[in-house]
Amino acid sequence: MPLISDRYYSRCLFVTDDRHPGDLIREGHIDNIIKKAIAMGAKPELAYTVASYNAASYFHLNFKGAIAPGYQADFVILDDVEEVKISCVYKKGRLVAQNGVVTDEVSELLDSYQHEIIEKYEDRIYSTINLRDFGVEKLRISDAGAKVIGLVPGEILTTDEGVAKAVDVNHDIIKLAVVERHHNTGHTGVCFVKGYGIREGAIATSIAHDSHNIIAAGVSDEDICFAVNRMKEIKGGMVVVNRGKIICELSLPIAGLMCDSGVYEVNEKMKELKDAAYRLGASRNIDPFMTLSFTSLAVIPKIRLTTLGVVDVEKFCLV
Repeated sequence: MPLISDRYYSRCLFVTDDRHPGDLIREGHIDNIIKKAIAMGAKPELAYTVASYNAASYFHLNFKGAIAPGYQADFVILDDVEEVKISCVYKKGRLVAQNGVVTDEVSELLDSYQHEIIEKYEDRIYSTINLRDFGVEKLRISDAGAKVIGLVPGEILTTDEGVAKAVDVNHDIIKLAVVERHHNTGHTGVCFVKGYGIREGAIATSIAHDSHNIIAAGVSDEDICFAVNRMKEIKGGMVVVNRGKIICELSLPIAGLMCDSGVYEVNEKMKELKDAAYRLGASRNIDPFMTLSFTSLAVIPKIRLTTLGVVDVEKFCLV
């Protein structure tokens, strides 16, 4: 907050990261950050400048971010500056939304544009799970055992919990796998994870920062394989399985990361997925999918799992 001041504001811009559908519905996006900044004492004009003009300038969008001669007429009209209550949205000088509703003309234009993009890039957009049939042999652990990644409640940091040789639900140790899914290399990293909580079944997702391979955690090799192979069938997404049956799933066919369903529909499905994970025993101290996604992010201590194996982030080496 001290940076959002007359002296430093010109060097700042607002961003978000890992904003889920529920966050957008409950709180908003950049508008939520503006609202928070003002509530914490920032001058409204500085908060809005940081959110619009500074961001546009940083990315060299020199015809956006301000209302002035030579700038594109993209702007909003506010009913309440401090609450960021927007009544109208204009794009290139034309009204495109009012009171939260997109105009019919713009809605038709967006539908047409989306269809055009899909038609042009369909193979690249919807064919990103390049994976041969995945079998239990890929999940074998050597006689020496494998590392155990410890999860920290409420954090994305992990701990090194030593080595285990088998799944042990009584001590909250289950198997973890990261499967390469972009180039069909067959590379698969396998280890154990402690603190995830599930006592049966498996959970998998194709959102796995930052390489976004398939990551799966489970009690049995068979359920992990089933979940991984299901990723291929639905072109990526999130799935909860148990004893060879799908409990809940969300297809994310656009690059295995996004879908074209509405935000409210996706939010409801996310709630169902989390509930299904918690029914399998997932710890209430974690987000079953967000936590799983970050377990492969090999830039944050202490240890992570990649398609090539466990990485010690601090030593910058495979272990």
